[in-house]
Amino acid sequence: MITYFTLRQRTVPKRIFGRVISVTRMVSYASIPLGSWFGGLLLANGQPMVVIILLAGTIRTLAGIVAKFSPLGKEQ
Repeated sequence: MITYFTLRQRTVPKRIFGRVISVTRMVSYASIPLGSWFGGLLLANGQPMVVIILLAGTIRTLAGIVAKFSPLGKEQ
């Protein structure tokens, strides 16, 4: 978290910093109910918990790979 916040402070212009924080927080918190609903749906349809954990890990890994090749992943 500290690295992420530091990177955001260094890369985002001060005039839009508050808006960027609001949008990134909204996106991260909006995914919580969606993920809970989807995980419950998978469990209700007989999928084992290990499938949900592997799916969540895969999504996080792919998000990290995409972030690595985005402008935020480039050294300035």
